[in-house]
Formats: sequence, structure tokens, C-alpha cells
Amino acid sequence: MHSPLVITNSELRTWQTCKRKWYLSYALGFASDPSKEPVTGVMHLGSSVHLALEAWYGYGIDPLRALDWIYSQDIFLAPGEEGALEKELVLAKVMTEGYCDWAAAEGIDAGLEILGCEVTVEHELEIGGQRVVLRGKLDQLARRKSDGALF
Repeated sequence: MHSPLVITNSELRTWQTCKRKWYLSYALGFASDPSKEPVTGVMHLGSSVHLALEAWYGYGIDPLRALDWIYSQDIFLAPGEEGALEKELVLAKVMTEGYCDWAAAEGIDAGLEILGCEVTVEHELEIGGQRVVLRGKLDQLARRKSDGALF
């Protein structure tokens, strides 16, 4: 029996947006050269804040200290970009601290038990005789303590 076809949300979005990019990335396995990617910018900023919140929710690490570590590594790996990275770090800290303050003030985490961060979920089905696995990733999986509902 053949292995199932695994499809992710990222792959589906790429297919919907640009079939040529899908073909080059997913069918042929080509990827962009990481050394040609910008050191700073919205993708880097978002990924850094996301990682800091994963450190907080998943491992109990102070997210601002996590950001300091993330950006210290980036500065080490990209000499000459210190100024831009330090400027972006300030924005990342403002965003992260703002989120943490808002979460505390609104009590959005009250009564939740965090079960995991970056949890992969899959659902297998059969389409036209082909096994297909739909794969996704949850930023956070939590259980509401009052009734056991999963979020």
C-alpha cells in the first residue's frame, strides 16, 4: 500500500496563491536561499514574537528574556545588522509586553490548562482510493478547567 499523501495548510495556501510557486516548492522541492532573506522585517518580527510567546506558554520562560536571547543570536549570526536588529527588538518587546499585559488584564488564560504549544494535528481520510493526511499545527492547545473543553 502506498504512503498517504500529506497536505498542510501552508501547501494549500501556496496552491491557491501561485501554482508555479507550489510546483517549484512542493513538487520539485526547491526553496529560497536563506542567506538572501532579509535579516529584519515583518516575517522575522512575527516569528520572533511567536517564539517568545511559545517560550512563555510552553516552557514558563519570561518572553522578554526569550526575545533578548533570540535577538542576541541573530546579532551574532548577522554582523553588521546590529542596529536594525536592536531597533526591531524594541518593537518586538513592545508587542510582546502589550500582549502579556492585555492577556493578564482580560484574564484570557484564567481557568485554562496549557497542554502544549506548536502541537501537530492530523486527520486521515480517503479520497478516490488515495489515503490523504491533512496536517495542521496549533499554536497552543489548552483545556478549560471548568468543563474539559479543548481550545
